Amino acid sequence: MRFVNTVELKNHLNAVLSDVCHGEAVVVTLRGKPAATLLSTSEDELEQVLFERSAAVRRAIRQGLRDLSAGRLTTLKAYATRRFGSADTPARKSR
Repeated sequence: MRFVNTVELKNHLNAVLSDVCHGEAVVVTLRGKPAATLLSTSEDELEQVLFERSAAVRRAIRQGLRDLSAGRLTTLKAYATRRFGSADTPARKSR
């Protein structure tokens, strides 16, 4: 693991990113304290990372767990009907 300050990162960004792409983790420091971590990621992993970091997803999961604990359950069909209308309604055509 390598540590770089913001000035070094600014001046050598391509080299630092090249190191990250080759598997080296880099900690960026601001005024001597860790501020960010640069880690290599693939396109396949990116969706998972964004999903895990989404505040909206975390809120929905917390609400779902509260509903589950309180015994508030629904079937997928009932949810889809509430969310999208009648289950007998044909799917909308995409443009």
